[in-house]
Amino acid sequence: QDTLDILQNYAGKLRGVFHCFGGTIEQAQEVLALGHMVSFTGIVTFKNAQVVQECAAQIPGDSFMVETDCPYLAPIPHRGKRNEPAFMTSTAAFVASLLDIDERTVTERTRANAEALFGAPLATVAYPIRTPVAHARANVARSASTIAGSDVVSPQSDIGPGA
Repeated sequence: QDTLDILQNYAGKLRGVFHCFGGTIEQAQEVLALGHMVSFTGIVTFKNAQVVQECAAQIPGDSFMVETDCPYLAPIPHRGKRNEPAFMTSTAAFVASLLDIDERTVTERTRANAEALFGAPLATVAYPIRTPVAHARANVARSASTIAGSDVVSPQSDIGPGA
């Protein structure tokens, strides 16, 4: 509630997404009333997540996204594994079943929602975000190589593929 109270001062001035949303539909409605969106992770697929499932089943189609929260919170059937973007299809399929619509519709809606939030096609948004990550990964590798000589651990092994 404190966060919503603070954001009240910025209503109409900024938009955002409530990452890893796990609240009730009433809480989601408060978030949406301020012009924000909510995003569901693999948590929505867990059997003990009835509250967030009820929320996802009632959320307006133009108000939500799905996300990985990588490397955590992998959806069923991947629970317990390192989460990755490819697993978002499981989350989207589960949300589709809650909304009683097909998975393609959820995919189209969440893509449109993300593009509306970021104000650009996703390819335009994703490239500038991933490019610094790739540069940072290369810089870590160069620094590690300089410091450790031949005892270099690949940053890819720590960061993981596609991170």
